Amino acid sequence: MERKMLLKTFALTTLLATSTLFLTSSCNLKSYANNNCVSVDEDKIRYVNCALADIDANNYNQMIRKITNDEYESLSEDRKKEYDRNFLVFGKNATSGVQNGFGKYTGVEHRFIPAATQNIVKERLINGEVYTKDEYENGNSLFPINGVKSEEKNAFKEVLNNGWKFPLVEYSNGFTGFKSSDHHLYRDYANKHLIPHLNTNKSGYFPFSDCSYDDSHLYTTYIDFDIYVSGDGKVTNRDTGANEDITINVSNDDDLWLYIDDNLVIDNGGIHNESSATYNIAKNEVSYEGVYEPDADTIYNNITKQGLKEGKLKEGVHTVKIFYSHRYGWEPAFNFTTNAKFVAGNVNYIDKESKKVIDSNVIAAHLGENFQVEEKSFEGYKLIEKPEVDTYTATNQIQDINLYYGKKHTLTMIYVDYYSNEKIAEDVVLNLFPGEHYDKNEKEIKDYKLYKSPENKEGEMPSKDEIIKYSYVYSNAKISANYIDKKTGKVLESDKKFGVENEKAEFENKQINGYRLVQSPTEDALKFSKKDKTVNYYYEKEYTLTLNYIDKATNQNLRTESKKLIEGEKVTLEDRQFDRYKLQESPNTSEFIMQSQNVTLNYYYAFQTKIIVKYIVKNSNEVLENFEEYRNEGETYKSSEKQFENYKLIEKPRKEENILTKEDLQITYYYRKLNFNLKLKMELKKAYINEHYYELEGKLDKIETQIREANSSSNVKVFYNLKVENNSERAGGATIRVNLPAGYVAIESSNYKINDDNTLTINLSDININETRDIEIIIKKNEERDISETLTTIANIEMTTVEEVNLKDNEAKCELVIMPRTGAKKMAVHRLICMTLITLIVCLALKKDEKARKSEGD
Repeated sequence: MERKMLLKTFALTTLLATSTLFLTSSCNLKSYANNNCVSVDEDKIRYVNCALADIDANNYNQMIRKITNDEYESLSEDRKKEYDRNFLVFGKNATSGVQNGFGKYTGVEHRFIPAATQNIVKERLINGEVYTKDEYENGNSLFPINGVKSEEKNAFKEVLNNGWKFPLVEYSNGFTGFKSSDHHLYRDYANKHLIPHLNTNKSGYFPFSDCSYDDSHLYTTYIDFDIYVSGDGKVTNRDTGANEDITINVSNDDDLWLYIDDNLVIDNGGIHNESSATYNIAKNEVSYEGVYEPDADTIYNNITKQGLKEGKLKEGVHTVKIFYSHRYGWEPAFNFTTNAKFVAGNVNYIDKESKKVIDSNVIAAHLGENFQVEEKSFEGYKLIEKPEVDTYTATNQIQDINLYYGKKHTLTMIYVDYYSNEKIAEDVVLNLFPGEHYDKNEKEIKDYKLYKSPENKEGEMPSKDEIIKYSYVYSNAKISANYIDKKTGKVLESDKKFGVENEKAEFENKQINGYRLVQSPTEDALKFSKKDKTVNYYYEKEYTLTLNYIDKATNQNLRTESKKLIEGEKVTLEDRQFDRYKLQESPNTSEFIMQSQNVTLNYYYAFQTKIIVKYIVKNSNEVLENFEEYRNEGETYKSSEKQFENYKLIEKPRKEENILTKEDLQITYYYRKLNFNLKLKMELKKAYINEHYYELEGKLDKIETQIREANSSSNVKVFYNLKVENNSERAGGATIRVNLPAGYVAIESSNYKINDDNTLTINLSDININETRDIEIIIKKNEERDISETLTTIANIEMTTVEEVNLKDNEAKCELVIMPRTGAKKMAVHRLICMTLITLIVCLALKKDEKARKSEGD
């Protein structure tokens, strides 16, 4: 009967929950704006470590089942149930209807019961993480506290860990925690904080929805924080003053597991409607609103179980870790509160000298609660330093508060010689607590003066034994100085100084007339010490070495140098350079050792007279040769003429032998250029016309041919003799060009070169004086033309290797008249005419030649 009534009750509850779910989901479909959100005062928030994960149900379930979703959906309902018995899945699964909806598999139907399914997770955390029991195969994949593995990354839409903070809000009567019924969260990514806002128009716990609603309904939340537990497990109500048991209260939909010091205390797991539980720390009891027992297939309401198996929590700080997940449904709830105090401050009582903590206290308080730090007494110690404030206010940060203690220590003043570190007076000893003031304790000590005061000569006593050292130096030291002739031992002068040990005595390196300082005391010898000192400066007598640099010709000094030397001192002797002078005589040594007397050494120099000899062409001032040299003044210098090719000496200097003085000597020889001229002549020698020989002579001649030969087909060959004569004073060469008659060409020969323009080029190398060269030139008729004509051949000297003095004889010309024979009478007439012409031409040529000779002679 009870079982039937229970089932009816469950059915009615399920119907109401379903209706509520439908209405709630309909309401929650609207989007909530951030306009109506009201933030919480930061002074009423304590932020603690957290890790949240937004679950991708399809990918997560597929990862846990180890088969794809398509493969899963293709299974029968029984096979699906077999799979889902082994996993905690997110969203819908296949366990509906099993055991009247109360299967131990925490299936979807558990969402509709106000009861927790226990024994899903292990009772101890492993490395700080919650693990499902072995019959489930989730392992620790529900809460990615320490990061997401690569094979799990697709199972989570978003993970907030690694520094993210969750808010614990201060509520009434000293309770602190988080109520999704009162607050929703806003994600501040910049600071990694979940910021609480007051609920005004939304309900449920949606940490990934911010201030508006979306479909992010499947997620996990992990938080941890420390609480302080008193010895009796009780706490004073901040508002009423009543002494109450310390409790931790939770109300959740779905899984929630609470661990203290890594031990499971509240087991409120499973998919179910919002269900509450309370852990009473004073009694070590957990009260559950409802617990489902699968073996009895029964829900037990309002039951109480033992909290920690090891017994009540001991006095001190304990770590609370809460694991919450929402795996199915629309109205998630995540509420927890505790009236336990949190650690507000750590008080340390420290030996300031050793930094060792003598004692420590933990101060627990609610947010905003004032507390004071207790001063303690420790044998042999005195409080020497504490915080400036007496009263503290508990904030959302733990405050470290240090009080420093010191022992009584010895302060010793010692008085020592700075250099030997030996004590020179009795110590002064004081015994003081740290922080006590002390003042300087200098002393007047005979024959000493204070050299160095310690930096700590006055101040506050530190937290340790302290030595204050005053350093003194001996101040009645004396050094006497003697200035001594090193050779004779005679004291030339003396001096005396007084000073402080280790300081240097400042003696003058005295200048003593006729003496040179050769030995001074060392630096150490000149330092004052406790014993009187005598130091010696040694001198030696100086002698003069005079060096004269003399013009040998005039015996005048060019320069005089003096050196002050002591006996036995060595100097290197060097000659000096003087402009236009050359060293002639010097001392017979390059190294001189001073004797005990003054010494004079002489260097003799000769002036170097500049001699300039020139060989010049007189008319043009062309310099054929020019040289300079220097000789000693007073020497006799003799110059001589030189021979230059193609030049002739015409004038010598007045004197070729001179005695040199300091004045420069210039000697000039004058030359003239030798004349050069080539004379060109050309004469007719012979000719052939059709194998008939004609002898020719002179520059002008005539050939009378037979009538039958006077035609264009006759062959003509003419021979010339070209003569080049050097009638000058020097040898030279020339290039000659010969212009041939029109219609005639030269016959090839080694004597000349035939040019393209029907001219000849003759290159002649040097022709000696009075030498004559003959060149034979042969030409022939080259084309069909009448032979009756005058053949004019002209030769010119175009270029010579040397400039000529006469260009008028550089051309030669020959004319040959060829005409047919016409009879005796005619021939006589013709011959008379020809002879007349020849005579006239010869006369003109002779007259021209005579005129040229006359001009050349001039």
